[in-house]
Amino acid sequence: MHLFNLNRFLIRNLVVALCVGFSLAAWLSVARILMISNYWPNSGAEELWSELSKALLMGARFDLKVSAIASLLCSLLLGSSEHSARRTIWFWSSLFAILTVINFYYYGFYKVPIDSVIFGIFDDDTKAVLQTIWSDFPIIQVSCVLAIALLSAGWVAWFVGQQVWRLFAGKALPLSCIWWIPVLLALALLTGKGTLKGMALQPSHLTVTSKPFLNGFVPNGVISLYYAWRSYSNSTDVGTEYSGLSQYGFQTIDQAVQTLGWVVDGKDDLQRRLRASGVNAPNGKNLVFFQMEPWSAEPFLYQSAEWDMLSGLKSKLSTAWLYENFDSAGNGTIQSLEAIMYGTPISPIAQGRYRHIKFDWSLPSVFKKAGYDTLFITSGKSGRAIVTGK
Repeated sequence: MHLFNLNRFLIRNLVVALCVGFSLAAWLSVARILMISNYWPNSGAEELWSELSKALLMGARFDLKVSAIASLLCSLLLGSSEHSARRTIWFWSSLFAILTVINFYYYGFYKVPIDSVIFGIFDDDTKAVLQTIWSDFPIIQVSCVLAIALLSAGWVAWFVGQQVWRLFAGKALPLSCIWWIPVLLALALLTGKGTLKGMALQPSHLTVTSKPFLNGFVPNGVISLYYAWRSYSNSTDVGTEYSGLSQYGFQTIDQAVQTLGWVVDGKDDLQRRLRASGVNAPNGKNLVFFQMEPWSAEPFLYQSAEWDMLSGLKSKLSTAWLYENFDSAGNGTIQSLEAIMYGTPISPIAQGRYRHIKFDWSLPSVFKKAGYDTLFITSGKSGRAIVTGK
């Protein structure tokens, strides 16, 4: 290919792809507004208005992010003819439209955007899941919404793409215009990053308001599916019900029972011992448990009159329970938190396919069975946290 033609080919495809990407980003933002309008609560919505603009603005940034990344891939597939460009643009717009519709109905069912649970369609009985979708969802309505989404997204993207494509028709760009290529690439990469400074947009940016309802609409279907896949692929497979034994160095249940010094009469007797429950009645006692970000033992080792490493904590140690011979459940905070809250050596399991499963051996469950009312309070970002009460 002649250098002049190659120059025009690269610049034209980048410009067309970016314009198509920006048009799809605008389409995604409009779809978000329609989605919020559909699920807007009938009561108690007054407090949502003050932070609605934050959710819409951050959502638009995520729309630009996924559209810019998609435009880079799109530019490589546009080809050299208007026919091939039309097919590529319709493909990308259809993909965006399908994921948007899936996210719309997924939120209506689970009250959250697409998450890793969606891959349960492959982990569980796929046929049964599809039958449930067929029987529980309004298929005619879904089909109509999908058709409207496909046609509107495709028309917007192709209209913009066609107009820009024809601007380059029959025009030979001078070789001096080659500097446009790095500029266009930089524009796409910066838009895909989503920020002018600091780290790129990531899941932590999805919590932009104090209202979980609004935060649920920040991610579009494309970015939701990507984060869901990343969470799903990184989740830990717990294996069999006895997998935790090997983490503690036991090969069989009998070895663990012998270490405890128990004499049990079969599996049922062992389960009764492990899941002993209280009378489930007020006992006049309170237990407050604080879990904070840990520190190592080194501050205690260096504590001295000349160097007060513990500061105000030193005066509390005389009345505190201090466990000096202690091994952490792992090298990270998440392993320790999960070991305490879930009572399992298998980590991480708080995210991914198991995060919606109730663990009978978890610490809150044990306390609840013993008759305590349990309340979990976190200092994490309340916009996406689920606080469970009694």
